[in-house]
Amino acid sequence: MMNRKSSVRAGLVLLGSVLVLGASEYQADPTGSVTGLDSIFTTGPVFQDRNGDDGVDYVQATIILGDSPSTSDVAAAADIAARLGYETMAMDLPMPNDLNAEGLGILVGSAALQRAGLEPDAAGMGGLDAGEGVVRFVSSGERDWVVVAGADDVGTRSAAMALAGKLPHIGAPNGKKLEDVTKELEAFLSGREVEARELHVESVQVKSGEDAFERLVVEVALESVAAQRKARSALRTLARRADSGQAEDEPPLSYDGAKVLRIVLSAPGTSAMSVNVPRVEPDDEGGPIPARPGSGAKEKLDLSSIYSNDGFLGDSDRNEIPDRLDVLLSPSGDGVNATMDLAARLGLESTGVVLPIAEPAETLEDPKKAPTLVLIGVEHPIVKQLVEDEKVSLPALEPGQGYIQIVPKAFGKKSAVVITGGDEQGLNRAIKQVAEQFPHVWERGKDRTTLDDIELDLWRFFSGRSPSGQAAVAMYKLDQLVADLSDKDLESAHVLVSLEKTADGLEGWVRQKASGLGADTLDVTIDNRDVEKAK
Repeated sequence: MMNRKSSVRAGLVLLGSVLVLGASEYQADPTGSVTGLDSIFTTGPVFQDRNGDDGVDYVQATIILGDSPSTSDVAAAADIAARLGYETMAMDLPMPNDLNAEGLGILVGSAALQRAGLEPDAAGMGGLDAGEGVVRFVSSGERDWVVVAGADDVGTRSAAMALAGKLPHIGAPNGKKLEDVTKELEAFLSGREVEARELHVESVQVKSGEDAFERLVVEVALESVAAQRKARSALRTLARRADSGQAEDEPPLSYDGAKVLRIVLSAPGTSAMSVNVPRVEPDDEGGPIPARPGSGAKEKLDLSSIYSNDGFLGDSDRNEIPDRLDVLLSPSGDGVNATMDLAARLGLESTGVVLPIAEPAETLEDPKKAPTLVLIGVEHPIVKQLVEDEKVSLPALEPGQGYIQIVPKAFGKKSAVVITGGDEQGLNRAIKQVAEQFPHVWERGKDRTTLDDIELDLWRFFSGRSPSGQAAVAMYKLDQLVADLSDKDLESAHVLVSLEKTADGLEGWVRQKASGLGADTLDVTIDNRDVEKAK
């Protein structure tokens, strides 16, 4: 179980728009179940509070990829994983990828639909054009799914960004949420004497390059055919007024973040009817896309500091609490699925998340303009270029072996991190080390060895501040004396070695070294300066 270091929540930054999302305000529903997209971001079915402290500490969801996912699908899954990690104070890693696991299943990419046995039309993918994607709630058999997929890789990435970076909000992060849509629709129908039995958000459709949802679909269950017809009539009137430009200053059921609100009306004994209510066009479509924060060089980056503000995290308000991710994961090739575990860990470690958190190597335009890059893959085109440019030299790796290395000044002043392996198994071992164990070396725990501990031990060793370091310095100086006096004929020699603590057998070792002096008489004194043994 991974735990967050701080309970302070900041927000998400979604690139490609001007959204800065604040922390989700959960509504406790410990006995509830997911009924639509509007019920995902509530405490209970997915984000659970298992110890009753009013904080989310468990995520009951799995991210499902296809049997052979593209790196683009892996990057999309990583964005979602970062959001899941951000929303909780604790999380199990690695994330399960099991079709039969408990909880909500998030299917990422068309290959995941095939693996789960869902038809594209049932998943809401029918009629999608290039660059379009959908986030859709589907209840199938004994498990509930959220489909995140598109007509192509671009559409899938756009859908993933909608789930990871926008929902449950529609448009601005301080604006309306999905639950507001269902409440306002229920109130609208009730004002026309139509009582809804059940309402939930079924799906949102998105398009690459568009900030607003192309379509937001709400399903409404009514008691009778008469109620269905009455609701349809009222909604059609509203839609005609919106189309004609006769809408009032604050028209009902119009949202800047959704171009069309599609309402599907169902009633017993008849087919469902749908009405499209277009939004009243907003006056302001927003300003230019801001530059990605945290893209500067990390001068103090090393493997011991990756989960700190000197590493993969950032502190925008200088209060020492990480509130930003200053890193971009770049997977390439097969066997990179565990990238989403690293993304989830990053989301867990920070009180704010910058999205996208991952970008496939094939679509990464300019590494110099990106934040700190984590290059993941058995074979990675950017790593290959770094090798050719003699900026990094990688060892020959056996199957099953993984390798992690900081590359200083890989791109100008910016360092990069290489995570690779001799094969897919070795690569996954390396990702596991970074995602699940760092900064610890083996087991996690307050009393377990960390990379910081090793750095400190080495510093103490080489500075002569540890017993072993003091012994090494003494032996080095003794070797120098033996060499300097090799041409001298010594009658006697007295060797004194003072250490903070001594080990058994040290005197014999020193005597063996000092015998090289060739003295007729040799005295060796080991001075134990251990304060616990002081007299």
